[in-house]
Amino acid sequence: MIRQIALGIGRAAASILLPRPTLPFDPGRIEKILIYATFGIGDTILFIPALKAIRRRFPKARIVLLSGASWTGELVSGHLADEIRKYIPDHWEIYKLAAQVRKERFDLLIGSYLCLSRHLVELTLLSGIPWRAGHVSGPNWSSDADFLFNIPAVFRDADHSLDIWFRLAEALGCEPGDRQPSLPIDSEAEAFAERFFRDNGLSEKDWTLAVQVGTARTQDWKQWDVKKLAQTCDRLLEDRGTRIILLGSAEHKNTLDELLGLMRHSPVVALGKTSLKQSAALIRKCRAALCNDSGMMHLSAAVGVPVVAVFGPTDPRRTAPVGDGHILVRKEVSCSPCYALPDLSASAAKSCAHRNCLAFIAPEDVVAAVHKIRDDAKDRV
Repeated sequence: MIRQIALGIGRAAASILLPRPTLPFDPGRIEKILIYATFGIGDTILFIPALKAIRRRFPKARIVLLSGASWTGELVSGHLADEIRKYIPDHWEIYKLAAQVRKERFDLLIGSYLCLSRHLVELTLLSGIPWRAGHVSGPNWSSDADFLFNIPAVFRDADHSLDIWFRLAEALGCEPGDRQPSLPIDSEAEAFAERFFRDNGLSEKDWTLAVQVGTARTQDWKQWDVKKLAQTCDRLLEDRGTRIILLGSAEHKNTLDELLGLMRHSPVVALGKTSLKQSAALIRKCRAALCNDSGMMHLSAAVGVPVVAVFGPTDPRRTAPVGDGHILVRKEVSCSPCYALPDLSASAAKSCAHRNCLAFIAPEDVVAAVHKIRDDAKDRV
């Protein structure tokens, strides 16, 4: 009942507040675009190919990305977005933002199913933007905000996240173009990686593996067991001359300390010492990366490094690393994946008492996957 009342209020507000263009959508008349892009690292990387297609479709338009993080500028090149504005969702700030957006008179808003919070609803209702593209209800997903958008994009259950973003671009008449996410590394980040390798006794001749430590605090249900990760790293360091660089955010310092306390051997530690682009530059100098289903996984794939990805509650159809040469390590458990549409809140994964999808993955499984990447590369030489 409450949901129906809220929907009724939303539709009534939309009928009063949202402009109704009288002419057909004309890309040539679009001069200012606002993209609501408060994604995490992984989704931002997967959105970049669609953003490139949007830029090609609207080459002269001013594109403003509304981001929830300061690192977005490290991932989105300046030619793809003219401005990146950081916004942390807040009840009163959204009204200040809406007033500013309304004053700037944007022509097109592009939203996403990942951002369909009350903040996006409020911003859209108050923005005065005539054309609004966004994901709407389809066969496998239902939205309470369909009334916001007059350029609807429908995605399918089997769509990868990359394809979900392209549904928005396609709804706007964009040509797909290159679908492989890529991340250029600037000379400053490259120089940092060179110094880091040299200062830590690493060589281009070494077989170096980048290893992720920790996950985002809100997604710790994706994290493989730290004790098993320690065993995996020790076995790799003992075998065939592998070198390891541990990477991650400074917020994972406790996880790093736990991992190092469980290990017999000493890896090289870069955790908390790098920016996002510096991490990307370090990863690109490695032969492979070992990650959870995470932003680092997509970052590694975007710089062309093969990934061993440990999957548990998440759906590899939707979030597997894009490109060739990657290996997914997962177990076929009857309840996995439980983080799937339409449960984007991940309530099932968060409340799971056993997490067998991750618990059943053994160090031997991951070591074998790393060895396969190494052997496959040797066979191509």
